[in-house]
Amino acid sequence: MSLWRIKLSLNPLEPLLASKYEAVRYFTRRDLLNEDVGPVSPLWDLPESRRLLRGQQDDGSWLYPGKNPERYPDVNYRLLETFKRLRLLVGKYAFDRSHPVVERAAEYVLSCQTEEGDIRGAYASQ
Repeated sequence: MSLWRIKLSLNPLEPLLASKYEAVRYFTRRDLLNEDVGPVSPLWDLPESRRLLRGQQDDGSWLYPGKNPERYPDVNYRLLETFKRLRLLVGKYAFDRSHPVVERAAEYVLSCQTEEGDIRGAYASQ
């Protein structure tokens, strides 16, 4: 038994492997069972990840789906939505810079960088 499993009162592997989410099953097999599951790129074609890809603008950003982005003019809502999409694409589906959507999104985020090097605007002036 793996050292990490000894510390748990219940074995999480069975429910993780039975998950309806292919990404959960993939990462369980790869990261917890150390199985060779092949490249991660098939996860990029899942319906859930493809939904996240939709709507990327030519500049690499995504439009904020909220109703009134003008309410707080100091907030860069495109930057906020782009951070959100990148977090989900990278965190849940292991997208990386080899995917053109991530490359364009990263370029957009970096275009929001100040002269001091920080990136402001996602949460007003921070």
